[in-house]
Amino acid sequence: SLLLAQQPTLLKDIRAGLLSGFEEINDTEKPFILNGVMYFAANNGTLGHELWRTDGTSAGTYIVTDINPGAASANPQDFFNYNGSLVFIAERNGQGQEIWISDGTFAGTNLLKDINEGADGCSPNDFVIFNGSLYFSAHNGFKAGLWKSDGTQVGTTLVTEINVRNQTLSIINNKLVFGGEIPQDDFGRELWVSDGTSEGTLLLKDIYSGSHDSKPENFYKVGNQLFFTINDPLPAIWKTDGTPNGTQKVKDIALDNQSEFVVFQNQLFFTSDENDLGYELWKTDGTDAGTVLVKDISPMMDGINEGSDPTEFLVHNGSLYFIAEHPEFGRELWISDGTNEGTQIFIEIEEGELSSIFSTFPLTAIGNDIYFTASPESLDMGNELWKTDGTAEGTQMIADLYEGEEGSSPNHLTLLGNRLLFIAESPAYGRELWSYSEDDLVGLSSINETHHSLKIYPNPTADFVFIELENEVKKDGLVQIKNTAGQIILEQQLNKNNLVSLSSLKNGLYFLEYSDGLNVWVKKVLVQN
Repeated sequence: SLLLAQQPTLLKDIRAGLLSGFEEINDTEKPFILNGVMYFAANNGTLGHELWRTDGTSAGTYIVTDINPGAASANPQDFFNYNGSLVFIAERNGQGQEIWISDGTFAGTNLLKDINEGADGCSPNDFVIFNGSLYFSAHNGFKAGLWKSDGTQVGTTLVTEINVRNQTLSIINNKLVFGGEIPQDDFGRELWVSDGTSEGTLLLKDIYSGSHDSKPENFYKVGNQLFFTINDPLPAIWKTDGTPNGTQKVKDIALDNQSEFVVFQNQLFFTSDENDLGYELWKTDGTDAGTVLVKDISPMMDGINEGSDPTEFLVHNGSLYFIAEHPEFGRELWISDGTNEGTQIFIEIEEGELSSIFSTFPLTAIGNDIYFTASPESLDMGNELWKTDGTAEGTQMIADLYEGEEGSSPNHLTLLGNRLLFIAESPAYGRELWSYSEDDLVGLSSINETHHSLKIYPNPTADFVFIELENEVKKDGLVQIKNTAGQIILEQQLNKNNLVSLSSLKNGLYFLEYSDGLNVWVKKVLVQN
């Protein structure tokens, strides 16, 4: 038996039987919450990969519309909220990728505008809302350009011809700033600024002068500055306030497409292999002197500096959570307050050098709990859904949805109301949509806390516990010790001195179950040598 009375439930078997409604484990299209509904892309096996919606109930989970008719797929992606409407990119045979807009109904889901009237599509990118309008980049078949829309076909117009670099369209101090290029000029791919008009779209700074490209990317707003990185002539962090004079280099520093970024405490935190330390956690306040290593989490061992490779940043309740590698702890969950001393391991599920987290699925927070995907090496069970509050007692696997070594690889954990929705694989259903509710969540241990018939001590313990029973409990019942995955580690009949030896157990959290044939009591035991 697993730990929780409340288990995740299959929300809907979208593609019936063993076939999967979600094709890939690394399916990159994140679900999107709008007006209390979660929108996502799925395939029921007959209509292709199309737009679906759910309100968290099975009956309220259905396809919105078959955009690309028949078995062909529309592959909806880049979901965005524009004035309460769902804006997204989808493709249709003969039309290619264009922008669609939906109110969540069949009748209210329409092509916004056929920008490139050929079959190639307009390859739209980068939705932002600026002065009430939706801005994006697109290609009309002749030229790439910056576009704007008021949500109607007539109101969707070209602002100016310019090639906007994907994932760079940003807003600072009531200006649009982006990486861009006009093919016929001599500037290369550089930093541009726009007030939303053709005349007001100008080169902001030619960082790598002449026809060279500085390739600005990784734009992050921090206070009233926009931080970004350039690739050439040397990798560096820059910042801009939207004016030429306010566009300055912060520091030359090793950055590449393996670097990750997050805004935390009004600074930009990032990973860098600077000084050959391996990828470690850095931060910048926008000054050269204030661009510093937060902590060398994985220090040099035997002359080799591997780096801790922090990933999956999550800012929650004033702390930064992430996954990192350490030579003594393996790959586990870490927490930081932004200081060297305050950057430490949050929970070590797998004692010693073994790792428990190999996945690259993002962390999700609900209340004080962090939900994540783990596969502790010693359990041989594949990636499953876990949660922790940072204590050993508060760390547990939610469910072993795919028993054995396979693992259900839960992905796209999304909070809809009080339900955690996620996509996971199981042997009976394939890869489908699951639901987990904390509401009626009762650990077996808390069911029994009211029955004061059984106590255990000492707890935490190094090597044994005594079980104290009240009169009505049968004395020679069965004792089972289980790990957090629900696997039985030890089993014995209770002896006459009520002592259970735990000396063979590694440090960690376990569950002691005592059964007298009628009732089962469950207690958490923490083993600490």
